[in-house]
Amino acid sequence: MSYHHPPERRRSERRAAPVARPALPERRLADRRASEVKLVRKPEPMHRGVLWAAVVMVMIVADGAFLDGAYRHMVIDWFAGIAAGVRDWSAHVWDWGH
Repeated sequence: MSYHHPPERRRSERRAAPVARPALPERRLADRRASEVKLVRKPEPMHRGVLWAAVVMVMIVADGAFLDGAYRHMVIDWFAGIAAGVRDWSAHVWDWGH
């Protein structure tokens, strides 16, 4: 509403254009979805722990299926050798005073 003059004094070119009703929320959402630019994130590489777990699992299955547990025996013998070394060292330490 104009402050100084009544609305009929207003010239036709200065009259405010009728405002269209805003679109419904569903329409605005559909328009926005149709016109938006999708942001695509680069795919993240596989976690190294998962990758190593998969490699070890494949090695264990291949060892059991094709090599009759050769790698398994090598690993077990390696741990057995370390345990024997610790046992010998411990026996040597405890036998010192006799």
